[in-house]
Amino acid sequence: MKKRALLLIIPLFLTGCLFSTNHPLVGPDGTAAVFLGENGEYSLYLEQGTIHLLRDGELIPLPLTAVSGPGGVLDWTPDGLEFLYVQYEMNEWLEPISSTLYRVAAEPGAEPVVVYTSEISIRDAEFRADGRIAVFEHGDDTAGTLSIFDPETGEMEEVSDAVLGFRQDASRETLYLLAVDEDSVVPIGIVGPWEPENDSSEPLAMFVLSGGMLDAFYLLDDEFFWDVDPASQNVVLSLYDSVMVAPIVDEEVPSLFFVKNGERVTKIAEIGYMPTFSPDGRYLAYMGTIDGQTGQAKVYEPRTSETYAIPGSQGASTCFWMGEGRLGLTFELDDDVYRLAAFDLSLGRIVELIE
Repeated sequence: MKKRALLLIIPLFLTGCLFSTNHPLVGPDGTAAVFLGENGEYSLYLEQGTIHLLRDGELIPLPLTAVSGPGGVLDWTPDGLEFLYVQYEMNEWLEPISSTLYRVAAEPGAEPVVVYTSEISIRDAEFRADGRIAVFEHGDDTAGTLSIFDPETGEMEEVSDAVLGFRQDASRETLYLLAVDEDSVVPIGIVGPWEPENDSSEPLAMFVLSGGMLDAFYLLDDEFFWDVDPASQNVVLSLYDSVMVAPIVDEEVPSLFFVKNGERVTKIAEIGYMPTFSPDGRYLAYMGTIDGQTGQAKVYEPRTSETYAIPGSQGASTCFWMGEGRLGLTFELDDDVYRLAAFDLSLGRIVELIE
């Protein structure tokens, strides 16, 4: 009974939300961009809002980025002068019916420019090293499509139409795909680099995708379930059914698996979700629980195999990196209103950002 109850508290408040999470995104100079509501309130999934820059402790609104539906900041340019964000148009059942990708300068008064419009949900988009943009589109009951968009020509090159998520290495040269093979006897999840000139590249991880696990990928942002170390080829997977080797039907909690160099697999947490590597790969943060019901952020160090809980993170809803040594945390205060804070690993304490 305890395991079944646990499934209800692992952010199922997000179930059915087929769009990206409104986490602050930090640029190269430390400036963060995030959507805030009309009264300056912060929410993981606000109904409408305006992008604000959090720079040197000051909140700076960008009035021309106001949206009437959900949205999220997706990526900064490598020089930190511009960023991408997405706006969703919803139907009466709060499902995305279209989405628009914008590019805007990180300055007050900057006017957004439409980059690309999709008839389904744009889950993620990131700049490539060559200036093109990787765009991940995902419907509500199928695997998604990853394409490379060229802003200069308007051409879209499809990479794969069987993708559940993607990541890039630190150089933005290599794409890592979480793809699904639904033609096998049971669906298989495969994590590996995209190398168009090399069809024989070895996968970094493979696992059985149960029906429940596949549904979870369709319903939730893929950041809840996996990540790739940007500084190496280590992979972390959060699987509801503990199916790293074989399905275990009775296992109903997500466990966390660390895959080192595509070879050694280690189960690092009985309960763990939203895994995220630090930009330098030194730390792996994830959400766990204290008592099976209360969320708590934890950090795993791959070099030492040590895990420790983040002080003051009891009751946190999500965690994400806000630069080197700074772990962002969200705490729900009221219905769809959240407190935003960051834990400084060097200071060993939490710094309030938006209350």
